[in-house]
Amino acid sequence: MKNTHRFLSVTAFVCACVLLTEVLNAAPVVPGYNRFFSESEEASVDAGLLLLGELNCTSCHAIPDELKDQISVKAAPDLSSIGGRVRSGYLAGFITSPQSHKPGTTMPDVMQDVGGKSREERINHIAHFLASTGAVGESNFTAETVNKGRQLFTTVGCMACHDLPEEDAVKLPTSVPFPKDLSSKYTVTSLRYFLEDPLKVRHSGRMPNLNLGGDQANQVAAYLLRDLQLPPNLSFKYYEVTLQNLPDFSKMKPNLEGEVSGFNVEVGPRRDNFAVVFNGILTLPKDGKYTLHIGSDDGARMLIDGQEIMKVDGIHPVVRKNYQMDLKAGDHTIVVEYFEAGGGQELYCDIEGPGFGKQDMSTFLKVKSIEDSNLPEPLMVDLEMAKRGKDLFLSNGCANCHKMDKAELDLPRYSAQPLVALKDNSGCLSGGEKAPKYNLSDSQKRDLSAALAFIKSGDKLQRDAKSQIATTMTRFNCYACHQRDGVGGPEKQRNSFFDTNQKEMGDEARIPPHLTGVGDKLQGEWMKHVLENGAKDRPYMFTKMPRFSSANVGDIHELFAQVDEQKKQPELENLFSEKKMKVAGRRLVGSRGYSCVKCHTFGPHKATGVQAIALDTMTKRLKHDWFSRYIVDPPALRPGTRMPSAWPNGQVLLPAVLDGSVQQQVESIWLYLTDGDKAQIPQGLGGNSMELYVFDEAVIYRNFIQGAGSRAIGVGYPEKANVAFDANQMSLPLLWHGAFIDAGKHWTGRGQGYQVPLGDNLLTLPNQPAFAILDSQETVWPTGKPKENGYRFGGYALEGDKRKPTFLYSYNGVDIHDRPNPEDDGEFPAVNREFTLTSDSEPEHFYLRAHVAKDVVQGEDGAVVVGDELVIKVSGDVGEPILRKAGDQTEVLLPVKWKRVRGKFVAEIIQRYEW
Repeated sequence: MKNTHRFLSVTAFVCACVLLTEVLNAAPVVPGYNRFFSESEEASVDAGLLLLGELNCTSCHAIPDELKDQISVKAAPDLSSIGGRVRSGYLAGFITSPQSHKPGTTMPDVMQDVGGKSREERINHIAHFLASTGAVGESNFTAETVNKGRQLFTTVGCMACHDLPEEDAVKLPTSVPFPKDLSSKYTVTSLRYFLEDPLKVRHSGRMPNLNLGGDQANQVAAYLLRDLQLPPNLSFKYYEVTLQNLPDFSKMKPNLEGEVSGFNVEVGPRRDNFAVVFNGILTLPKDGKYTLHIGSDDGARMLIDGQEIMKVDGIHPVVRKNYQMDLKAGDHTIVVEYFEAGGGQELYCDIEGPGFGKQDMSTFLKVKSIEDSNLPEPLMVDLEMAKRGKDLFLSNGCANCHKMDKAELDLPRYSAQPLVALKDNSGCLSGGEKAPKYNLSDSQKRDLSAALAFIKSGDKLQRDAKSQIATTMTRFNCYACHQRDGVGGPEKQRNSFFDTNQKEMGDEARIPPHLTGVGDKLQGEWMKHVLENGAKDRPYMFTKMPRFSSANVGDIHELFAQVDEQKKQPELENLFSEKKMKVAGRRLVGSRGYSCVKCHTFGPHKATGVQAIALDTMTKRLKHDWFSRYIVDPPALRPGTRMPSAWPNGQVLLPAVLDGSVQQQVESIWLYLTDGDKAQIPQGLGGNSMELYVFDEAVIYRNFIQGAGSRAIGVGYPEKANVAFDANQMSLPLLWHGAFIDAGKHWTGRGQGYQVPLGDNLLTLPNQPAFAILDSQETVWPTGKPKENGYRFGGYALEGDKRKPTFLYSYNGVDIHDRPNPEDDGEFPAVNREFTLTSDSEPEHFYLRAHVAKDVVQGEDGAVVVGDELVIKVSGDVGEPILRKAGDQTEVLLPVKWKRVRGKFVAEIIQRYEW
């Protein structure tokens, strides 16, 4: 048994040595290189040039000018304020042996040529310099936060580049490595800030910005640091109690007592009806003015040295306060009392002071015990060592690769031979002790040697647009998600981590779209926008499209267009008016046409089936020519898509629309969609449909109508024109053609919300009364509530065999009858607004404002033209129109002329809208 035990011990020791050797010999991981070049048996100049950029060789070794644009350098992390991002106790160990702390890192051991005590001293001095740039703040987390973080990590796109950071997870050679012990490097707070905007620290975009919001970034950080064991820095007393205000806790008995790290209110089992009192020591670095902050949901109070300085009492959502006070360096007692009644439970305690900005107060709390912590001991910064470390940071070449926003830093002092002067297999390629040690693999050395030989040969690098695209996609690991020309796409082992909530759509709902022909498909400005800002156009796809920044990817959108764009189809002759085309397009995408709305959303409106990409973004994203080809035959441009053709084999299923022309129908859909989110919502969206039909008489709908207020009176006319009158404003803000309105929103359920008009060709008019008394032509048109200006609404009367309403209201002694009356002419009838004004005395300075807008011009025969499609003409008892400026808009005013009729003063006016 003794010998067996000895054998097992030796075996374990040997295995540990083998594992340690593998860690120390791990080659730097460059995902694109590992996927496409590392297994090749032949040397590759392209692979070597890729490595020159990804290993940042050119920061020390000058490169010929003609190659600078061809080698995109992966800059090392920006070390400005690194003391506020990375634990100070981590720094020296990482500098000492980057590969053992992060196997596969592209950071070399830059001090292997310095031995013994001198090496240790240099590293410690540099660590003190880096640590002097700030201090990290601690925060705790819950198991629920960790679980949410894991869900995010495995779905939003992290797994496209990283392994799952769990012991039994598959490790892939194309995965960007994590530090072996993330918890020894980051706090939850500092990692969260990094994840919110990686480009702020890693400028080169190899880790792009996934647009994680604060909560999401915090959840992912908690998952990655789930093994973190924070030392306690506060004692607490926990009470299970129902409160509406802060009590005198000294008279209460706690249900639980203990120690905790940070102001974590979730120390007990309850999430409602509880209270916590925290006690600790606040240790301040220097004398000066400090601003203390508190925020809570529900009540909280803060005491410093026994003195109450702030209180946000009562039941409320998060309320924040701050208090500025002079404090001495050293220890101060702090007490924070908190209670939670119901809903969310939140407590924030922050501090800012001399030399540092607002940060978590936990940073300055005295640690009670470090026995149970798994963290490296923090570095107590020695300013003299930090000063010496700054000089070493420059002379050892750190500043060649790392940016450092320190005004006192000079230009980098370290320089190495230019690439053209390097000897074969020397320096970093040799693995010798006098050069930075990268642990390069044999294939990496081979390809770097090939690249150096090419550079020294003086040959020019010939890369056409197609190869430039491939190089860029390899460099930024775009192939991890996207396929182009049969290359790339998710690796088999990662495929299952691409997910969706629209399973019925198949792979196109979960796998990011292929980029074959993307330059023919997407508008250049849209591609540029996506690369600069990321995209959220496929909410059903869990994997996020991150932002890389145009500073990194350059004008790749122009290269895509140069390579992919197809010969455009001949421009289509429009056989119908644009107005008619848009009306037809709206019908075709709706439920009474080709039912695009069954699968595609429109703005905030959900589709009736699967929730595919929004219709109202199509013309902003897609090129007109590609769109016209795609919807006729979707599988031809997107193999495997489940989108059918609305015109199978050229058959027209709606021959009555636009003479049954496929081309005209396609063009009508495009024209309709060019209005984007301003377009009328397609029919079939918006919940339960209860369309009100208009036949021989006018139909009135009194309810909340979008654009006409909460006292809207909608009127549908037999002439197929419709209006909405706002009884609050005594105005006519909406006109439209075709279908009247869908009552489903208001006649089902609770009936809440505003309904939008159902028809087409919606015209929005100023929602203000049409008449006012002005002292002069320069007097500003009245604003504010009409009632306060003298208006009174009197209802409406139904007149004639078609029971058309006349709206009745008065203004400063003038009775106004306002009768909208559509003309019975054509598909898009004009609407006449017939005013009859009556007064006992003759009003002076009485004006009609026919319109106000930015693009108003005088037309023929006294008409005014607004934009491209609206013509307004006023006739009757009015003077000549007056066009005057009102800010950046133009008003059209007409003085009212009065006539005497049977002892009354009367004016009859017709305002005609043609649009």
